Amino acid sequence: MYVRVARVAERTVSVGEERRVVYDGLVADETGVIALSAWTDFNLRSGETLEITGGYLRAFRGITQLVLDERATVRRVERPGLPEPSTILNSPPISMARLEESGGGPSASVEGLVVGLLPPSGLVYRCPECRRGLQGEHCRIHGTVKGIADLRARIVLDDGTGAVTINAGRSETERLWGVTLDGVLGQLGAKPDPSIWEGELLDAVLGRRLRVRGAASVDDFGVTIQPETIDAADIDLESAAERLAPRLGGERP
Repeated sequence: MYVRVARVAERTVSVGEERRVVYDGLVADETGVIALSAWTDFNLRSGETLEITGGYLRAFRGITQLVLDERATVRRVERPGLPEPSTILNSPPISMARLEESGGGPSASVEGLVVGLLPPSGLVYRCPECRRGLQGEHCRIHGTVKGIADLRARIVLDDGTGAVTINAGRSETERLWGVTLDGVLGQLGAKPDPSIWEGELLDAVLGRRLRVRGAASVDDFGVTIQPETIDAADIDLESAAERLAPRLGGERP
């Protein structure tokens, strides 16, 4: 198969007791976009065109991935007609109803208003081994552990056609909230109850209009997006008025 690399980035994951580097990204051909998960370093670069043999498909968190391991072969080639990275990464937002009907995708863009948070949001604690969220001091994989503090925001975004859940990690939560993890920990003695921090985070984000892009999966609970980018989406009132005036049978004031 021939594909164009839209983006690629490395991350470290736990596989049993072992820590491994995996290279996540997006690739595309003439038929569409698919998530990439490479468990061998092929020195991939955004924008290059590849001929891939020996890869296979799997589903992870409801998203189909193209997986490359040591059995795969990657060759750089020239092949015109494949989508450019900018086209893949800058596609316009779609409605949340349409996103749910389509079953999600590896790179979806939506825009809407923050209407709530799902728990746990704000200050959370994670297992030092697998990074899973803890219930009290208990990890469902590693038992009783001493948790590592973290910030997260499970944002409910609504566009009028439906709603999605955005699972924002620490960096995006800090940026949206304007509060850092160090700042929260510095006040923990005065505010030890996590629900206080969740309430303050909600106050900071409620009603904001956001544009989000990331991998979207659909299950019995609806659409969940693991965000790559979260940006403020201010409404251009003049442009909106120009679009609406003809539909309302009038002219701009």
